[in-house]
Amino acid sequence: MPITIKKKLENCTAQEDGEVQLEVETSKPSLMKWRKSDVAVQPGGNMEIHVEGTKHSHFIKKISNTDQGYYSCETMDDKTEANLTVEKHPICIVKPRRVKIAMYKHKARLECQVSNANAIVKWYKGNEEIKPNKKYDLISNDVYRQLSINEVGFSDEDTYTCDAIDENASFQLLVEQQAFNIVRELRDVKVMEPSPAHFETEINIKSAKPPKWTLRGQLLKANHDVKMEKIDNVYHLIFKNTTTTMSGPLQFMVGKSKSVAQLVVFGKKQLFYSVS
Repeated sequence: MPITIKKKLENCTAQEDGEVQLEVETSKPSLMKWRKSDVAVQPGGNMEIHVEGTKHSHFIKKISNTDQGYYSCETMDDKTEANLTVEKHPICIVKPRRVKIAMYKHKARLECQVSNANAIVKWYKGNEEIKPNKKYDLISNDVYRQLSINEVGFSDEDTYTCDAIDENASFQLLVEQQAFNIVRELRDVKVMEPSPAHFETEINIKSAKPPKWTLRGQLLKANHDVKMEKIDNVYHLIFKNTTTTMSGPLQFMVGKSKSVAQLVVFGKKQLFYSVS
């Protein structure tokens, strides 16, 4: 009389590093053959095979992605087959560091720690994916994922993202130069409108980062009436035409250093009365 399989295998899903039991039941006690993708399964390692009367079980422990596939069980007269799907653990970023300060022209390294040593991540600068080249090195060391940026410049200041699909972490990269010091302070300037006004200051090192000039708290930009120059470590600001409404504090700032002076613009009537 043929030996049939009363309880068939069923498709199942298991979590990576977990365990699963594949089970069948025959019409009467019988020898069974287990296969995975047509290759005979042998007990050992993370696999166990148990028989109890008409019940046959195949245990898989500490499941990995290599255990995924089709499994079959057969007697001389019958056969059943099912698919095992292995789901990976969600990748978590354990130790993101949100802000990184790098020195100009030096190397910057952004690092995050992931929950799985096999995790694959992608790095982005803004919305653009970063590929390894002379500028960037992508490093994977156990559970650490690193982005190394060579010869850091001010154009490298941006938001960088480590994307592990299930989770991501963003980093703000700030670039600083060697500490700036003012070696020659701004001096007060007094002129009669509409005469030009010239301010000059000097710092200790050459800077690739542009300074900020403000007048009465308002940021200045170079234009037809405002000229900004840099010669070595010396900075010049020239107002080509002045009015009395421009009188007030003028500030030069680079890095954390700043210098302040007063711009005083006299009207012709003011100058006349002051002389009288």
